[in-house]
Amino acid sequence: MSSQFQEPVNANALQDARQTMASDPGLAAGEFAELARRYHDVGEIELALEARRYHCFSHIMNLEIEEADRIALIFLKEANESGIARYLGIAQMYLGIISLETGEMGLACEFLEEALQTATEAGDADLISRVQMNLGNAFFNFERYEEAIRSFSYGLENLAAGGGVSSISLGEYNVASAYTLLAHQIFKQGADPSNAIFEARRHIRSALARLEIEDSTRALCELLLIQLQSLDTGVVEESDFQAIAEAADNIGAESVKIAVLETQCYCFEAAKDWESLYSVSLRAISTVKKKRSIKTLDRLLIFAATGAAGVGEYNHAYELISEALDRIQAANSNQTSRRAHILDTKFEVQKAKFDQQVLRMRNQFLVERNRELEVEVKMDRLSGVLNRRGAEESLGALAAKNPGGFAVGLTDIDFFKRVNDTYGHAVGDQVIRTFAGILKSSNVGLIDVGRWGGEEFIIAFEATTDVEVAAAAERISQDIRSFDWSVIEPGLKVTASLGVSVHDPNLHIDKTIETADAFLYAAKQAGRDCWMYRPQRRAA
Repeated sequence: MSSQFQEPVNANALQDARQTMASDPGLAAGEFAELARRYHDVGEIELALEARRYHCFSHIMNLEIEEADRIALIFLKEANESGIARYLGIAQMYLGIISLETGEMGLACEFLEEALQTATEAGDADLISRVQMNLGNAFFNFERYEEAIRSFSYGLENLAAGGGVSSISLGEYNVASAYTLLAHQIFKQGADPSNAIFEARRHIRSALARLEIEDSTRALCELLLIQLQSLDTGVVEESDFQAIAEAADNIGAESVKIAVLETQCYCFEAAKDWESLYSVSLRAISTVKKKRSIKTLDRLLIFAATGAAGVGEYNHAYELISEALDRIQAANSNQTSRRAHILDTKFEVQKAKFDQQVLRMRNQFLVERNRELEVEVKMDRLSGVLNRRGAEESLGALAAKNPGGFAVGLTDIDFFKRVNDTYGHAVGDQVIRTFAGILKSSNVGLIDVGRWGGEEFIIAFEATTDVEVAAAAERISQDIRSFDWSVIEPGLKVTASLGVSVHDPNLHIDKTIETADAFLYAAKQAGRDCWMYRPQRRAA
């Protein structure tokens, strides 16, 4: 557009378009596209990039994946030309999100790695948190829900610290969603999902309590509550979903409409209502057929196959599974052309940015590498629980968040050296692993478990009264004492000593650990295979 025909841009235009996006993402996408053009024409590059950012995000929200992909590549070029690191990182992050939607995990990892590097080099804590949230989505897609929870929680903590208020409710929803599907996974395995359900509800309450929560996020949280209720009761009422479906229609949120159907599938699967699962999943498949959300459609096909088998429609179940496999194969074929196009664009971006520098080799296994790094830094490989550093960080965070509602226990395997000397270190390692597993599965309102060093472990659990502490300590000791250790080695018996202290919110967490350690020593002095705890001093 020549300068003589340039149109003035309303100072509130971006804000007005964002309000439109909340109610109609499809309409907002067009408004943002026009704003990006007009801001660019008048030389307002940062505002043009902000409009382009929301232009792309509107298409993502509306699950218009192909168009979002096209706009994201334009955004990437424009951001690189501007030299503004934040927008370059956001463009890279959006391409990672789109790649997750299309099932291209390698590309997703590449783009998220680049976004994280861009944000880190720029010192942009807010963007680092957002990328971390999307790494959580990657873990989520791999059904590694515990790792997703850690990644979401890390991003949420940093968003809160950085004042990213508008995204906190969505972050809380992400954590709750991971806990909900973890509960569903545990339930399917025949174990008790109550701890995961409790955590999911806690984060949902936190999200819903925020004044700035968007309508779509509120609707998604309400869906999670229905799913959790179905895990609790085994009862699903389709009418429970009606109000949310109507709200999704009113706000024009395609992602919420699909989430309603997908949540119904999870609920009917948990209730083993195969007829309803079959019917709803087929309806959901019909709804998402026009979208390129590979992961969503593939999950629905598996739900439908499960429902079909449940009602005896085995031929259709086979057809549905075959369709899912065919889609994956076709998607892999289609990735070649998309990858080629993206690599051309990325080459242009890198050439402009680095000139004569050699293009950095990209690691397509970012998610796996991050997991390994986290294990090395904060996890104990042998026992599968937190190491001392991870436990210290976890307890410090717990004390800051929940200063007066938990107790800390230090427990030590009795005569562990004798186990190693008698049966060998391989058996000793198996004892360590099994001991950690018993602690993790003990039904005492467990919050976290860590290996403090050698054969000594630290645990945090929900307890504030003497009665609660005593019940938990006795339960832990009994769980260890009653386990059939002979399955590891005939004749093997294992007991443990335990010291417990309730955390005093007026004292540092280190003092609580020190007190628990003193009681652990007292338990050993008292003959081992017991627990020690000094009741709290009551106010006069």
